[in-house]
Amino acid sequence: WVLPGLALMLVLGGSWFVLVMQATSQNLPPPMPTSWVLLGLSTAVVVVLAVWAGLRYSMTYFAVADDSEAGALSAITRSKTMMKGNYGKLFCLSLRFIGWGLLCILTCGIGFLWLGPYVQSSLARFYDDLKAAGR
Repeated sequence: WVLPGLALMLVLGGSWFVLVMQATSQNLPPPMPTSWVLLGLSTAVVVVLAVWAGLRYSMTYFAVADDSEAGALSAITRSKTMMKGNYGKLFCLSLRFIGWGLLCILTCGIGFLWLGPYVQSSLARFYDDLKAAGR
């Protein structure tokens, strides 16, 4: 799902770049603002698809750790099954760490030594809650 969005963004960005180069070499006005809009929309599509894919497959590592006999495809399938109807919950959980990340940047990155394990343990608890709910 992300690849078509990336391809669209590359095509639109490349065409905009060619238009700008032609306009500057021939002393023409810059391209229409609609190219900015198209580039912005394609970027938004790629970001939304990337976030969706990240949320969808986020429980794959935990599924593998939970059942080491499971193969890669079964862990991915289990992650997709567990995440049905829970995208919003995990997204809100992830948003909670933005402020902590900004504080960690203020400490020149030292705070990430504590934030990384905190995020991972929160995700592990989220996985345990999903598993207990029978997803």
